[in-house]
Amino acid sequence: MRPGKRNYIGTVVVAVANPVIRRALIDSFRQSGADEVLDPTDWKALAEILAAKAVVLMVVDDTLSQRPTADLIRKIRQGELHAHPFPLIIMLANEREEHQLRALIDCGPDAIVLTPISIADLFSKIDMLASGRKPFVITRDYVGPDRRKAPREGAGEPKIISPPNPLARGVDGATFQKALKESQSSLKTAKMECSLGQLAWAMRSGKASDFLDLIPVVDRLVEAATSPGVKSAAEGLAAALRGGSVPDIMDCCRKLLAQAGDGK
Repeated sequence: MRPGKRNYIGTVVVAVANPVIRRALIDSFRQSGADEVLDPTDWKALAEILAAKAVVLMVVDDTLSQRPTADLIRKIRQGELHAHPFPLIIMLANEREEHQLRALIDCGPDAIVLTPISIADLFSKIDMLASGRKPFVITRDYVGPDRRKAPREGAGEPKIISPPNPLARGVDGATFQKALKESQSSLKTAKMECSLGQLAWAMRSGKASDFLDLIPVVDRLVEAATSPGVKSAAEGLAAALRGGSVPDIMDCCRKLLAQAGDGK
């Protein structure tokens, strides 16, 4: 079965070790309209491509050159690698144990396909993703598709955003960039709210260890803050976390939460 034509508005990556499957996927993507298809076969080459290219779709093995690729996907979703956190990602899983599959799910791919694969079935999966992506859920440790079947007991409402879809019908470069900008803004706001929620929780606990765990969270707030007041308060809290007493930390935390509340 020949895949249907579609408009690829960026690079397609086929990071698959099996040479037969890799060749078949490359040919199929080119037949379906992809102008640039890159095929790294080792972990380092894949990381370099993700740092340099605007990827719209990636099909990737769960392991390349004996290194798990889950960490690369997690970095993409967290905004630490790639131009944006929203490329479509299909992961090919060689593992079938529940705990191994859970680890793959937790890194944030759009879909996981168990090997051996059928090229026709894989393109059917791509068609499904093109017709609609799952909303992304934002938590302290996870950015990616919302796969919850029901709200978790005792959990507050998570932050949900709509990811842009580079393969959706009628999407061109301009419309995707507009949707991307909106999603990036929503993600930034959601991360800020999530971080502030963590600070409020630490305030309620009053434990020094809980505050120390939040040093990277506050550092991200310093980088992400657009309000001068919030940024200044976050910088003060970051300094207190690294050398202040618990009362100093609590005071700085109150100031930051107050500034964030005033900025809404």
